[in-house]
Amino acid sequence: MSQTTPPTVDALPSAPSTSSPSTFATLADAFLAALLTFRTQLVALGSNVYSNAVDCYNNAVAAAQSASDASGYSTSASGSATAAAASAGAPAWVSGTTYAQYAAVMSKVDYRIYRRITASGSGTTDPSADTTNYTLVLAGAFPFMHVREQQASGTTGGSSAAGFQTRVLNTTVGSNTISGASLASNMVTLPAGTYDFEARAPAGYNIVTSHQLVLRNNTDSTDILVGETAYPAATGPNVYAECGGRFTLAATKVVYLNHYTNASGSDGLGKAASSGKGEVYSSLKIWRVS
Repeated sequence: MSQTTPPTVDALPSAPSTSSPSTFATLADAFLAALLTFRTQLVALGSNVYSNAVDCYNNAVAAAQSASDASGYSTSASGSATAAAASAGAPAWVSGTTYAQYAAVMSKVDYRIYRRITASGSGTTDPSADTTNYTLVLAGAFPFMHVREQQASGTTGGSSAAGFQTRVLNTTVGSNTISGASLASNMVTLPAGTYDFEARAPAGYNIVTSHQLVLRNNTDSTDILVGETAYPAATGPNVYAECGGRFTLAATKVVYLNHYTNASGSDGLGKAASSGKGEVYSSLKIWRVS
């Protein structure tokens, strides 16, 4: 705002009157002289009023443009959030629409991603306020299961075979939060859904010279994903083959780690550290993403 204070306009002296002939000439001279100053002050006042009016108009135009820009930024932010949610596989939530358990949706209130935690259903409350049916998606918020082979200190991973063998998975680490998932006899049962996983298993050096890890569907006798080929170095003790990615199951299936080693031999599935802390060999981490 650049408006200036209006200039001062002096009061005019008393005007002459024919009813007082004795003072008429004196008052007339003073009044006429004051009119010249009064005119100059009125011109300055008019210029000031006009300048302030123009400045107010310009400020109003700028304020309207700022409001429009702010609205545009808000729309842009909303659009960006929507695009980000879409790219993450989370469509905008729609009132009354039925969503499956574990489905991810974007709130139209805060543009954050929420996952349905109860059975398939619909509702009219935005996920940001529906804590009964939805949870905010954060790092590590996906249902998770971690299984691995744990042995007593000094116990090796076992002898390798020239070919494929089922890796031991005998321990669930922490809490299994994937509903319907379980571990038994080296096999992991998973309900229908989409999963991300990370798997690794070792081979002992100077015994196995190449190996590869596969996540296999035991129910259908098919490979789910084949991992990278690994080559143990001349110094060891163990080199890990790894496998990871995303897969979808249309129905409940049993999966396991199928490990190829090119040679048979004692300790071929992993040499022991004998640290007194126990031995850990094969490992499988699973996240249910939908």
